[in-house]
Amino acid sequence: MPVNRQTVRELSRTTLYNITSSGQAWRAFLDAAARLYKYSFPEQVLIYAQEPEATACAAKEVWYTRMKRSLRPDAQAIALPDPHSHFGRLK
Repeated sequence: MPVNRQTVRELSRTTLYNITSSGQAWRAFLDAAARLYKYSFPEQVLIYAQEPEATACAAKEVWYTRMKRSLRPDAQAIALPDPHSHFGRLK
């Protein structure tokens, strides 16, 4: 299923509603956000929405070149809005 910017916005809205609905859900989000401290709050929300157990998030090229790691064949991408794009692209 192709992911577009509108789908990502809706995912962000529903996730924000879900994590603020109870103290337990908020604590679960904070636990995930603590592992992803280098990202902005909106990016943390989207990463949590797509992969709550994520411990790190980076572009494929970063995993291969700087981190010298390979990705599992079944690994799925996490869509985040590109703040530098004027056309609403996802990174």
